[in-house]
Amino acid sequence: MRETHRMLSLLASCLVMLVAGTLATYSLISESLRKTFKLSMSEINLISAVGNTALYVTFIVIGPFYDKFGPRMTMYLATILVSLGYILLWLSYQHLIDGSTISLSLYFFLVGAGSNAGYMASLGVCAVNYTKKVSGIVVGTLLLFYGISGTVYSQIFAGLFPTDVKGFVLTLATTTFAVNLLGSVFVERVPLGTLHEEHPLLQDGPSPQTPDAPVIPRRQSVNLTPTQMLRSSSFWIYLFITIWAQGLCYMSNVTTIIIAILGPTATEAQVATQSALQITLISVAQSIGRLFFSAISDVVVQRLKIDRSILLLLANLIATLPLLLLSMSGIVSMTTGLLAFCSVCVGLGFGALGGLFPLLTKDFFGTQFYGTACSFLLSPVPIGILASNIIFSSFYNLALDGSDCFGPKCYSSATQVLLAIQILVLLLSMILFYQRSHQKLT
Repeated sequence: MRETHRMLSLLASCLVMLVAGTLATYSLISESLRKTFKLSMSEINLISAVGNTALYVTFIVIGPFYDKFGPRMTMYLATILVSLGYILLWLSYQHLIDGSTISLSLYFFLVGAGSNAGYMASLGVCAVNYTKKVSGIVVGTLLLFYGISGTVYSQIFAGLFPTDVKGFVLTLATTTFAVNLLGSVFVERVPLGTLHEEHPLLQDGPSPQTPDAPVIPRRQSVNLTPTQMLRSSSFWIYLFITIWAQGLCYMSNVTTIIIAILGPTATEAQVATQSALQITLISVAQSIGRLFFSAISDVVVQRLKIDRSILLLLANLIATLPLLLLSMSGIVSMTTGLLAFCSVCVGLGFGALGGLFPLLTKDFFGTQFYGTACSFLLSPVPIGILASNIIFSSFYNLALDGSDCFGPKCYSSATQVLLAIQILVLLLSMILFYQRSHQKLT
């Protein structure tokens, strides 16, 4: 019976994670928002930034809420907030309530906060329900469903609602409500029995050594206090890298880039099809990046004896390629096919950074104040999101010819600035790897 409950909880958590990533579809409706509510590109990016900000800022509140009230109440919170945000957006499309920039930003903030609640409940429950031996596979599976959320909904959009954004928004509201409500019933803690807890192979401590077993060198464990974190150069380097992680700005503006590439003759259906394709590629690549980099990191550390931060450098190198191509408008002729390559790189790089984050945070700062470390690193991320979107929208507005913009001028200048920042991120990733590689092994 206990195993049945645990499996039902895992299945429900996978479904909850599937609807927790719906903000990845923002670019599918961004052009409709701009035209329906007569918004500027700056306002479109501001709304997107607010929604994505909620995924990080609300971590400070959602985490303690989950600790105090448990997964069921957290899932109720997710049910209410996500569906409320989309219902309010749908009502604004019907011109029944306000559709100003401030109101739309509020609606997407609710979606982001609710998505974070579902994300927190699913991961939190599975961390309790499974031993350390399989927790990596379980978390990887959950992140896979979170990553393909954009794929599933972009295909729904392309197949059923290519010219009916209002219908798509209503679908978002109803499906997120139904799945999160289902999650409030089945996502539950099913603690391991005493036998599991006492078994030496299932404890967090070191595995027992047999007399003939070779002694494997291990890096000295660290458990930094919050004060020690703030005094650590590694913290500030990793904080900068985390804040400026590239991906969300591209995802929010990929439809705008598609319109610029296709030109004024493109139909709504063509733009919708291309948008769905690019979002699908990003979503699939993001899932692959999370799974692959998380799994390979153990091989890198245990077999190759290389610090895990080498993968952080590789992930950022992958994330640099799209910016490089988009910024070289005078040399490279951007097509939808080349943009597809950019989308794959964005997905792989951003997914890898997300998959490595919990592992690197533990490596750098330990587990004693793990939640505090995550809060320190994630809370300022909206600064990078907002700044990146402001950079893109500002250069886009400068290139506007009337109400639309076509050609590489719409995105090349902005990506050149973002590329300069990304090069600094790459350099800092190298420094961090160098620091980690020269720490003493004991």
